[in-house]
Amino acid sequence: MFSIVIVTYNREEVLIDTLRALMPLRDSLSCETEVLVIDQTKNHKESTLSYLQAWDQDRSIRWLRLDAPH
Repeated sequence: MFSIVIVTYNREEVLIDTLRALMPLRDSLSCETEVLVIDQTKNHKESTLSYLQAWDQDRSIRWLRLDAPH
């Protein structure tokens, strides 16, 4: 198994652009691949939140939310 881990904090467009670019690459790999998003963003824009929830729900990614850093 191959894991791709993205750690993010307050990176709205960069995070979504990265995931959009990553999905076709992940699907083309010959081994099982998981994408983990470790997210410390306190409040996302509605559009970002929608994308992350959809990808998490259909198991394209595992979206783990942590408390925002102090």
